[in-house]
Amino acid sequence: MSAGVGLAVAVGLTGVLAILVYVFIVAVWISALDSSIRVNRQEKVKPVGEKRQLT
Repeated sequence: MSAGVGLAVAVGLTGVLAILVYVFIVAVWISALDSSIRVNRQEKVKPVGEKRQLT
């Protein structure tokens, strides 16, 4: 019986760890998306003559 309880605790901890990793990945993705949106807004605000030229 104690082996079953240990296994249940291990699975429970693994589930919590998986959720924490998922939340971390989503937070990083949202941060990157927000950063990308801010950069795009800054580029649109610049006058036409100041656009970066591709080399």
